[in-house]
Parts: sequence; C-alpha cells; structure tokens
Amino acid sequence: MYVMNRQQWADIGRLVVLAFVIVIALLVLQACSGASSAAGTKESGQEVTAGGVVLFPLLKAGEGGWCLASIHEEVGIECPTVALPKRAGPFVGPVVVESWGGGSESSTSSTPVLEGLVLTTGNVAAVSYDGRRARTRHPFGAPGDMRVAAIVLKGGSGERIFGVEAPPRLPVTPVTALDAHGRELAENKAIAAPLLFQWPVQSLTFGTSRRGVCSLRVAGLSHVVMTGGSVIRRIEPHTNVRGRELVSCINVNYLVRHVPLHVGVFLDAATPGARPAALPDMRPLRRANIFEGPGTADTLVAKRRGATWLVVTGGYRQTERLALLEHLKVMFHA
Repeated sequence: MYVMNRQQWADIGRLVVLAFVIVIALLVLQACSGASSAAGTKESGQEVTAGGVVLFPLLKAGEGGWCLASIHEEVGIECPTVALPKRAGPFVGPVVVESWGGGSESSTSSTPVLEGLVLTTGNVAAVSYDGRRARTRHPFGAPGDMRVAAIVLKGGSGERIFGVEAPPRLPVTPVTALDAHGRELAENKAIAAPLLFQWPVQSLTFGTSRRGVCSLRVAGLSHVVMTGGSVIRRIEPHTNVRGRELVSCINVNYLVRHVPLHVGVFLDAATPGARPAALPDMRPLRRANIFEGPGTADTLVAKRRGATWLVVTGGYRQTERLALLEHLKVMFHA
C-alpha cells in the first residue's frame, strides 16, 4: 500500500488552501460585478449617467428657453421631450423637471428602452431612483445654476403592444435629489418659470419679402433653394429668465444640391442686441469661431456673429453644414 510522506501531505494542504483562496476571490468578483450591475451597467437593465442628456435652445423661430433632450435624439426644430404628469413642473427645485420617453436602444436594436431626463438646480450632486444613483453634471456653457442627469432603463416590461414588446414601466415615485454628501434635499413644489416660451412669428415661403427682426441670405453658394421657414415679427424681451436664455429669431429650410439643411439664428432673450451667451456643450472646431455639438452625432455647427448665434443642422455630412454656414449672411434689425 502506498503511503504519502509528510512533504506530500504539506503539498496537498497548500493546494487546498490555494483552491479555497481562488473560490473566495471568484465569489468576491461575482459580488462586485453584481453590485456594479445594480449600480447601472448594461447587464442590470439600468444605466444611470450624467452624459446622456443635453440642454439646448430651439431652432424654430419664436421658440425660446431650454430644450431638455437625450443625446440619442437630434436636437432640431422641435424639442422631443415630454414631462411626466407627476413631475409636470417645472418646479423651483431642487428637481426642476423629470421627463421620460420610450423607444429602442438603437436603429439596429429592438431592445426596448425607457429614458428619464432630469434637470436640477446647481446644488444637486446626484439623483436617485430605486436605490441607484446618477451623478449630475453641469453642461459646459450652460447657466451655472442648472445641472442634468439621465436614467436609462433597458429591457421590456413583459407586455406586448401590437406584437412589439413595450418599454420598461415608469417609476412609481419621482426621482430624489441628493447633495454632495448623499443627503436627500427637500423639494420645493412651487411652479417656476417655464423652460420654454414663445414670441409671435410669421411664416416664410419661397419668394416672400416679409421683413422680420432677423433676415438671412446665402451668398456665393450655388444650387440653393429656400423651401420655407418663419421669423419673429417684433422683439418682446423675455425677463422671466432661467440663466442667459436664448430665442430663435428666424429659421429657414434650404435645399443645397438637393440636401435638406436647416438654419436658426439665436438672440439673447432678455436683451436682444447684446452679445449672446455661450451655447451649452458646444466644442470648438479648428476654424475661427466655429463650434459643433452638442453631443448629437455632430448634427449642429454654429458661429457667433455680433448679437447672434448662427446655427446649421441637417444634411448628411459635416462638410455640407459647414459650407452653408460659411456662406450665410445674417442681419439683425433692432
């Protein structure tokens, strides 16, 4: 009969200890992974992030204030978000607006997604929902007392509508605002100034010569057709402001070699004629005074000219937007 000596027993003991350590390490790793998923990785079905939301003025003439939008949606003529009824606001804060919208994860994926966009006051470091947290961020160039965050819920609710899986269910309660130490902030449900406001406009069609507060023309670029738009008729300074708000004084739709492009001109809403504030989340290009953004697959290019911001969106390539931008002439008739 074979009998193991003392050294062999010691070697087996060390192997047992090593195996035990490996098992413990794997369990810890799995636990950490689960905690990470609960905090919002893709595996958990929920993501919480400050980078999924943008704040931007609207291109449509007469529309002023701020559009709260997802980076998955193009910020164009219309603002795509709709406020949840129980957070219809906007409120004084610290949570000003909580908006939710549904859709699919991407154009190539049918995974249902429900995305919550949150606008808060500047003292909110994070928002929480269902035990999870999303840190807020201050969009570069946005008013200093505003912060944003997004909550993304993935995976269906288990219900099917016309054969298509419905997005996850809305949260039962509104999100909660937290300070830098993780403490809950008291809510003030008093109604605050609206995010959006409107000035009266008149429509523009091909061949019209109506004069408004602003005017646009294209110089030195061929094969350009104006297909419509609108312009504000008169200046009505907006004094009930949230930060340095902007308002679009004119928007025009063009076809440039059959490519659809849209142009908007922004003014300072409270003091039209003054140099307007920066556009949130815009990034400078390697050209003088030209910017791109904000986080919408580079669908916007902009240039500040005197008392205006000139913005171009649409098209299929950035070169198309830049070509139109550089051949536009804008006039502000104070």
